Amino acid sequence: MTPEADFNYYEFPDEFYEDEMEVWIDPLDGTKGFTEGHMTHITSLIGVSIRGRPRIGIIHKPFYLENL
Repeated sequence: MTPEADFNYYEFPDEFYEDEMEVWIDPLDGTKGFTEGHMTHITSLIGVSIRGRPRIGIIHKPFYLENL
């Protein structure tokens, strides 16, 4: 979609179409560490880009306090 084709583009520049968004999900980043029992090294990752530019990144360590 080009800006010329959408009359709302200039009025609402922060809005976007679903096909302009990409989502990455890595539910078990650190698979090798997980298989070796290193639970504190495991993370879950979520990333979002809009029009090819990164916008949101989330990292979660589900077992952070597991072995303390």
